[in-house]
Amino acid sequence: MPNPDTQITLELRGMPQEGGHLRLNDFLAQLHALRESLVNVNRILVHLSEARIYYRVVDLSRADGARVVIEPATQEEGPESSRDIQALHDRFFQELTAIREDRPVSEEVDNRALESFQRLAVRAEHAGSAIIHNTTAKVILDQEFTTRVRTLLDREYFSVGSLTGELGTINLHGRARNFWIYPEIGPTKVLCRFDPSLKEKAKQCIEKLVTVQGRKWYRPNANFPYRIDAVELDEARGALGTKHLLELRGIAPDATAGKDSVAFIRGIRDEWD
Repeated sequence: MPNPDTQITLELRGMPQEGGHLRLNDFLAQLHALRESLVNVNRILVHLSEARIYYRVVDLSRADGARVVIEPATQEEGPESSRDIQALHDRFFQELTAIREDRPVSEEVDNRALESFQRLAVRAEHAGSAIIHNTTAKVILDQEFTTRVRTLLDREYFSVGSLTGELGTINLHGRARNFWIYPEIGPTKVLCRFDPSLKEKAKQCIEKLVTVQGRKWYRPNANFPYRIDAVELDEARGALGTKHLLELRGIAPDATAGKDSVAFIRGIRDEWD
């Protein structure tokens, strides 16, 4: 039975020279781009390359273009499937809205997902215009949206350094070689890609505190890295096991979000003087 809370509506309008009608190729390409974006969001949520969720059309109409309503679905019914579907729907609009409002996307959103969002907007421009919405949110897919996605892709930068945190589950699915690291200070989690030579060491450090050395990648407007490409991985001692204050030096290089230490302390201390 259709669920309005998880439905996704795509409204398309053709180019003026086509009298507002959509070309078939543009219509099909837009639907493919929408599905590709949803598959990538689901991949982020379940950390797998293949999605368990499929998508069905629950309404299709034509009025000044085309209006398509789809919803995620699973072969299995039950509370867990319902939670997965709702999570996919909510995360999809969360990321699109963040891009539209020029806010940072989630740490899990990789370039593969961003490129699918970009294609979703580019195909909309080719078709004419497009709006995607649910019962509470609306995202216009236009040149401004495309530009913001391209900025996230083109203007990322890196610095060489380290991160210390707990090493989460390792993903070795297909050609993937990555794990999540959960720092004690700063970002909630950071994706770590590692060389095959570090595979055995990484497996030995699951759920342990580690220090990762490598390139830390940042996106525009972000204070913390979203990814680190590891070249070194070592087990680290937690703060409770540290014997000397000097050993804390460098444990959280991004704690001040790019500010020098004097400016950082000045900003948080009490205004007594």
